[in-house]
Amino acid sequence: MSSPRTAQHKPHLPKHPVAEYRSAHSALERILAWWAISILASVLLVSGALYATNKMVYGPTGQVSEYFRALREGNGSHALALLNLPSPEGDGSLLDGEPMRRAYAPLSNLRYEVVSSEGDEAVVRAFYTVNGTENHSDFPVHRVGTHWGFFDKWAIDAHELPQLQVSIAGVQAATVNNRKVAVDQGAASFPVFYPGVYTTTYDSSVYTTAPKTVLVDSAAELPQAKLALTPAEGAQQKVNTQVHEYLETCVSKNTLYPAGCPFSFDFAGRVQGAVTWKITREPTLSLTVKDESTWSLSAAEGTAQISFTQLDLYSGKTQVITRDVPFKFTGAVSVETSDVHVTIF
Repeated sequence: MSSPRTAQHKPHLPKHPVAEYRSAHSALERILAWWAISILASVLLVSGALYATNKMVYGPTGQVSEYFRALREGNGSHALALLNLPSPEGDGSLLDGEPMRRAYAPLSNLRYEVVSSEGDEAVVRAFYTVNGTENHSDFPVHRVGTHWGFFDKWAIDAHELPQLQVSIAGVQAATVNNRKVAVDQGAASFPVFYPGVYTTTYDSSVYTTAPKTVLVDSAAELPQAKLALTPAEGAQQKVNTQVHEYLETCVSKNTLYPAGCPFSFDFAGRVQGAVTWKITREPTLSLTVKDESTWSLSAAEGTAQISFTQLDLYSGKTQVITRDVPFKFTGAVSVETSDVHVTIF
């Protein structure tokens, strides 16, 4: 019986040193290539991020955006610093806090655009909407250096703040954006930030005004808030009350000819018993402010009704007479610090 065939095994030969070197070198090249690509990608990403940050945050619009943030927060000192302005002379009542926030509040749809650029100078235009109408304000800026050697540093070129002119003849104070301010001799000016919406009002127990609202959109603007005084509702009511009381006194008189009253009734017959009067239509009074102490009271028409019994001396018969008597009321109104008085003509 023959023995099984012995398996033929190929001898294990070691790799050639040159082949091993080439394989190791190829792997190292791949590692170095991937490493170089990763470094390059990182550099590109960082460069892109730096460029985007420089453009969006540290570009010309960044300083203007920061200024608008100061307006929104009512931070007057920061806003002045961003404009590179010292505290202005005059009454700075509107340069901080609530007046600033109220001035900014009506602005919406904010966006910024560089509308011109030459070298280290540019103009940033801020667009915004007020009451459905788009407006804009321009801010010249210039480059003043860099932050940490990477990011541009810009500054707003502002020379002054606009002055809000408030004029209300005959009063010593007014309210602008919910802050009371002094108005000596009926006129005053106030430095304000721009852009902003400023509403001026005046109210007292005697006078009131229709609100005056102005949009201030540039430093060159000279906004005017001129208000005309009108009688306050309470003062009008006081006048109506005094006239009503006067007429009630008149109708209480038992006579055809009430003394000092605007109505009477001519009658040639004999009256038996009492004469009674009543007001069926009160006069509608119209007041106009002439100056700080005198108002005009326009003539107003009303109607009184008289009733009495007529006695016929020949027949002895009686008859009730009722008649409407139109009349015209005239008078004047004088004003004191917090009160009004009606004088009847």
